[in-house]
Amino acid sequence: MAFKITLSNYSYLAGSPRNASFWTANGYQMASLAVPWNSSENGAGYYVQIDLMKAGSAIPVWEWTGYLPADNRQYTFDVGNTNMIDSGPLSGGSAPVISSFDAQTNIFNNGTGGADILYWQVTGATTISINQGIGTVAAAGQRDINVTGNIVYTLTATNSYGSTSAQVSIQVNAAPPPPTGAPIILSVTATPSAVQKGKTTLLYWNIDPNGLSTSVTISNIGTVGLTGTQVVGPWSATGEVSFTVTATNSAGSTIQTIHISVIDVVNYFTANPIAITAGQSATLSWNVAGQGAIVVQSVYIDGVGAVAQTGTQQVSPAASTIYYLRVETNYGEVVVSATVTVTQVTLPAIISFSAAPGSLSAAGQVVLAWNITGATNVSINQGVGAVNATSGQVTVQVNQTTVFTITAINSGGSSTSQVSVTVGTVQPPPVIVAFTATPSSLSAAGPVVLAWQVTGAFSVNISGVGTVDSSGQVTVPVAQTTTYTLTATNLFGSSTAHVTVTVAGVIPPPANTTLLIAAGAVGVVAIVLLARKK
Repeated sequence: MAFKITLSNYSYLAGSPRNASFWTANGYQMASLAVPWNSSENGAGYYVQIDLMKAGSAIPVWEWTGYLPADNRQYTFDVGNTNMIDSGPLSGGSAPVISSFDAQTNIFNNGTGGADILYWQVTGATTISINQGIGTVAAAGQRDINVTGNIVYTLTATNSYGSTSAQVSIQVNAAPPPPTGAPIILSVTATPSAVQKGKTTLLYWNIDPNGLSTSVTISNIGTVGLTGTQVVGPWSATGEVSFTVTATNSAGSTIQTIHISVIDVVNYFTANPIAITAGQSATLSWNVAGQGAIVVQSVYIDGVGAVAQTGTQQVSPAASTIYYLRVETNYGEVVVSATVTVTQVTLPAIISFSAAPGSLSAAGQVVLAWNITGATNVSINQGVGAVNATSGQVTVQVNQTTVFTITAINSGGSSTSQVSVTVGTVQPPPVIVAFTATPSSLSAAGPVVLAWQVTGAFSVNISGVGTVDSSGQVTVPVAQTTTYTLTATNLFGSSTAHVTVTVAGVIPPPANTTLLIAAGAVGVVAIVLLARKK
C-alpha cells in the first residue's frame, strides 16, 4: 500500500500500514498517518489523518481525516479548502497491456453484415470494458455479436496506474452486382498431358475470380477452389482419361474438359545400383519403343542429353539425383524417372599417431599411440596388426630404424599416417652451411640469385621456390622486399635459415633512355637501360 500526499509543496510517501512520518518547514511540523481500511467493513478505501502543528508542540493547529479511494495514487491536499485531490497514479507502475483485441470478420461484402465474434486478451487490469452496450468483461474471452453496419468497438483496460484502449473496426460494404454471365475458366492443364502407364500427372485449373463463381467441381475429384492442383493417376491400362471442370454462378455454368493420354512407350528406365557412396557410379538403362499409332519422336535424359531409344549411361552424381527420361511422341511428352541415392561419407581422420621415444641408441622398445575418428577398422604394419579403431597404445620392439604406418578404413575409403623410429647413434639435424642472396638489396624490382649449401638433409625447401637440391643456386625475380626461408629436414629434425632481399622505391629512368625488356632462361627478365646522347 502506498500513497504520495503533497502539502504546501512538501511530499510524503507512506509505505506500510500505520507508518507515520514527520517533517518540519517554515516553523510548522506536519504528521501523516496512512492506514489501509478493510473494504468489507468500509467501502471508502484507506483512512488517512493529517496534523499540522507548531514545531515542538504536540497540539495540532488543525487536523484532517478522510478516506483515499484507491491505492498506488498521488494525492494533493488543498489546505485552504481542506480537500484531498487525486493527482494520478504513482510513478514506477504501468498501465494494463492489451495483448489482442480483434474480430473474426472485419469486412462484410454482402451489404447486410452478419454474425461475428470479438475476442481479446488483457493483462494487468483491474477493470475491463467494451463499449457498444457490451460492458464489463473478463481479462480474456470472446463475445458473439451481430453486425448490421459499420461499427467501431473500443476496449478500455484500467488499473491504478492508468488506462489503455484498443479499437476494432468492422466494415459492411455493399453487395457486389450480380454476374452478367457464366464464369470464365482461364485454364485447365495436365502436366504431362501424355503419361506412361502406371505413372501420374498433375492437373491444374484456374477460374476467373471476377466471375463470382459459387461452386467449382471436377469430375472424379469433387468440389474444389477457384485455383488449385491435384495429382491424378496412376492408370494400369492405356487409353484416354478425361476430367471435366464445371464452374457455376447465378448466371449459369461453364464447362471445360481435358484429355490425358495413357500410353506405354517406356519398357523400362532403371538405375543400378540405386544407392551409391560419393565418388562411385551407377548405370542408367532404358528401352523406349512406339506402339501402334504412337510414334517416338525423341528421347532425352536430364543431365545426360539426347539419347537413343535403347541404351545405357554411367553416371556419378555428387548428391542424390532424380534422373528424368523424357520421351516426345505424337501424343505428347511422356516422363518417367529413376533415382540414384548418394551417401556422403567422410574419410577417417587420424588426429595423431606418435612413437615415444622417436629414436633409440640401440635396439629397444617404443610406445606407439594413436587417436582416430570415423574409422571402422584400424591397423599398423610391421607386424602389429589390427588395433582399436578410435584410440590406444601398444609397446613394440624396434631393432633397427623402422617406419610405422597406421591405416584407418571406413566405407568411404582409407587414411594413413607414418611415424619413424631411428635406432643407432643419434645424428644431428641438417647443417645449413650457407644461404645467400646476391644482391641483397635492389634499387628497383629485378633478379636476385639465391645460393645455398646444406649437408645431412634428405629434404630441402625454399619458400617461394619449392623443393631444391642440397646445394645450388636459382635466379628469382624480386618486385618488393622479400624474406626467403630455407628449411632442411632429416630423420633427426630440421634446420632453417633466412635471407632478406630489400627493394627500394622505383627510380624512373633518365630522359632519352630506352627500356629494353628481354625474356631470359627460366623466366628471368633482364632489364637493360640504354642511354642516348642528345
